[in-house]
Amino acid sequence: MADKPVAIITGGSRGVGEATAKLLSSKGWNVTITCTSTIDDANKVVEDCKKLGSEAHAVKADVSDDKMCRQTVEETFLKWGRIDSLVNNAGTTKFVFDHSDLEGLDAEDFLRIYKVNVVGPFQMVRACKEYLLKSDNPSVVNVSSIAGIKGIGSSLAYASSKGALNTMTKSMARNL
Repeated sequence: MADKPVAIITGGSRGVGEATAKLLSSKGWNVTITCTSTIDDANKVVEDCKKLGSEAHAVKADVSDDKMCRQTVEETFLKWGRIDSLVNNAGTTKFVFDHSDLEGLDAEDFLRIYKVNVVGPFQMVRACKEYLLKSDNPSVVNVSSIAGIKGIGSSLAYASSKGALNTMTKSMARNL
């Protein structure tokens, strides 16, 4: 079992996920980052994390796929023997800024966005739960958006998914 705390950061190959991986690495955490785009970008983040003194690992995994979620968690646990934090940062959208343009989205757009932005975090928490409960200081961070509160942003489907993520986060916080 690793002496350092361990975090899984979904969507860790760029943006907020990349910054989170680097910050945790600078604080002495080992990190697994996931990506659905190029593994090359994720591996660059891993190298940056290693330069900061941590062990890091990249996994190409889509959080909307439960099997990939479970594999990511198992791989992380096998590597370090613990999981202390989960940062659900992966997300997607379809850009339809004019929320009155109801023809700009269809049911498949909503389902794809919800599957990544809501179902994915649920699946990752479920896969991590038993390991997180063994940690002395477990945490789950679900990265949301002001869009989920104000109903603004890249699309109606995105705003709705972030609102759903906020509600799910509250329920999980009360019950886990």
